[in-house]
Amino acid sequence: MSRKRTKEVSRLVDHAWGNLTSAASSGGDKAKSYGEKVSAGSKEAKRRADAAMNALAGRKPKPRWGWLAGAAALGVALGWLATAVGRQAVTTAQQKLVEEPDDLRLYADEVTPAH
Repeated sequence: MSRKRTKEVSRLVDHAWGNLTSAASSGGDKAKSYGEKVSAGSKEAKRRADAAMNALAGRKPKPRWGWLAGAAALGVALGWLATAVGRQAVTTAQQKLVEEPDDLRLYADEVTPAH
């Protein structure tokens, strides 16, 4: 082979090698990503199969304490928020009545005692 031809072949081999290593690297990354998804899917499949076997055997599922604790914490937070807003509303209404008692006198004439 001539030197020119050898250089061209060497350049093509280097280019092909670069493409091959790049493809292998990205393929490895994709394979790892798919492997993680399959692993997560197989864990879920195992969990469901175990739940089905337990149901067929008549065993009751274990309570999910995490969800129960989260729901209880949410209920406490919402109750505290409702109490705080309610207290603020009552305080505001009481202050309004103390500051502006004339508003009540406007309606005093309209109210007639029932005999």
